Amino acid sequence: MLSILVAIFTFSLLVLLHEFGHFISARRAGIRVDEFGIGFPPRIWGIKRKGTIYSINLLPIGGFVKIAGEDNQESGPDSFVAASTYHKLRTLLAGVMINFLIGWLILTGLLISGLPSLIFPFDISQLDQTKGQLVETTQPKVIYVAPDSPASQIGLMPGDQIVKINNQLVNNQNLSQLTEQFAGKNIQLEYLTQKQEVKQDLTLASPEADSGKLGVIIEQKWSYHPLDAVYGGLVIIAKSFKLTLDTIGSLIVGIFRDNPNDNQLADSVTGPVGIVSVFRSSLALGSSYVLALTAAISISLGIMNTLPLPALDGGRALIVILRKLGIKISDKFELYYHGSGMVILLILMALITIRDINNIF
Repeated sequence: MLSILVAIFTFSLLVLLHEFGHFISARRAGIRVDEFGIGFPPRIWGIKRKGTIYSINLLPIGGFVKIAGEDNQESGPDSFVAASTYHKLRTLLAGVMINFLIGWLILTGLLISGLPSLIFPFDISQLDQTKGQLVETTQPKVIYVAPDSPASQIGLMPGDQIVKINNQLVNNQNLSQLTEQFAGKNIQLEYLTQKQEVKQDLTLASPEADSGKLGVIIEQKWSYHPLDAVYGGLVIIAKSFKLTLDTIGSLIVGIFRDNPNDNQLADSVTGPVGIVSVFRSSLALGSSYVLALTAAISISLGIMNTLPLPALDGGRALIVILRKLGIKISDKFELYYHGSGMVILLILMALITIRDINNIF
């Protein structure tokens, strides 16, 4: 239950801040904002100040901003339609800039203190030409336990911390050496689970085993000099953008051919149910994982809304640019363009959610 609440709160906060970006940019451009809402209707409370209704709504997920004339139904002097191209684009893209800024700030802090390598699907031990330093820790934290492994047989769980092997203190440098040394032998493993010390006897896998002798993956965090961390956050955003484009390309190509690599990238796409599942794992591993996941989600929201697809901020910005270039686009076409895009996005989200549920059960 906690993971569901944390996931809803985090996602809602990121969406609300995204909408606040639209709101503040529109106000500074002199564009009237009819309503800024927390949650989604029906409205349960509202107050009007300086022409804007500030509302709290029944569905506590995200928020919205209603900008006068954004749907081309109003053309007054303080409407979106009457604004300059620059102010239109700035207002449309302010939300994604907020998301990128949040992600970058969190990443910069984590790259200084130690960013977990588990969250992002690419190597963070080196960003561009800069190499990070592995954060040395005693009592290495388990982030994954292989099924049917010696560790799983004694009930070792993600989030547990290994303290000793045969009374020898363990750190993230010597754990592999110790398990290799005692491969195939009986050992006593001392570990912390939920802050309680546990001692268990077990037999490590034989020296001939392909996988690890204990059957766990240990947390690795990489830290950078503050100046490198500032740049490193931007590198991660750029890598995430490329990965998103590759994934979309694989989804499109996968429609026309059966390629395992394409399917693997497509399977990496997740929806609300999948996000809750990831939050559950992150909460077990600690605050740095929750923060890293929050940064990843914020960056993903920014990237997706930047894409020039109907119903998204990027798609609306594309219409503004095309009109500025002299291409005639009717209001009716734009209405159908964004409406059809919204339907397609909702269908895709439903399909992804169904797949996530099937993967869980």
